[in-house]
Amino acid sequence: MYLDELLEYTILKNRCDELLRYLFDIDKFRDFLQLRTPEEIGKAYEYTLMAVINKINTALYLGRHELQYIQGHFYVVETGKKPAIEATNIKLINLSYVQGLRERCTEDFISGNYDSVITKSRTMIEEVLIFILENNQIQVESKGDLNRLYNQVKGLYNMRQDRSYDGRVNGLLSGLEKIVQSVAEMRNMNSDSHGVGSNRIAIKESEARLVMNSAVTFSEYILDIYKNHKLKCIEVLL
Repeated sequence: MYLDELLEYTILKNRCDELLRYLFDIDKFRDFLQLRTPEEIGKAYEYTLMAVINKINTALYLGRHELQYIQGHFYVVETGKKPAIEATNIKLINLSYVQGLRERCTEDFISGNYDSVITKSRTMIEEVLIFILENNQIQVESKGDLNRLYNQVKGLYNMRQDRSYDGRVNGLLSGLEKIVQSVAEMRNMNSDSHGVGSNRIAIKESEARLVMNSAVTFSEYILDIYKNHKLKCIEVLL
């Protein structure tokens, strides 16, 4: 009953896509991990998704509407019609993508290209921050400036250090800020995205792994804040 009312409300407010992408984020289907191969996981996820869409379409049929799933997005349209899809640059960022950074850096570690690891780590942090801002319909002030992007996200979720907080919480928030600052500075000085010439400092494997793992930890935490905020918004609607 609650889900029916929630779906009706989101359709009315044109937020159906936002709700369904949250509910059907593949990260929520952890039971699929017991399957043996990525192909099996993908097929199980697709089968479950299509079964739910068919169930929803049964309810929408008498109203001459249908739910369509196109390129990772959900659209409710009149039966037989195609949705008007706006061009978007928002890339799907989730925990699977973040945790995949280690795999994406494997070849770099094998070849000793540690500068590329720094670049990939920094790029992922930027992608996560921009993804969160764009999905909250907030204008991105400065692509390429990690510190400014992070300040925008902190302002969005009120992630400010406060005297009323436990000192350890403030310490963690301060540590997050230092991760962003350090990755940004290291990338500017050492990565393969800038011609730094004689100022380039050789990056060791252990340092590259530290940067990569720090980027993953930071991104996982920020995405968790984002998802918890989305969940609270849905609970308010309920």
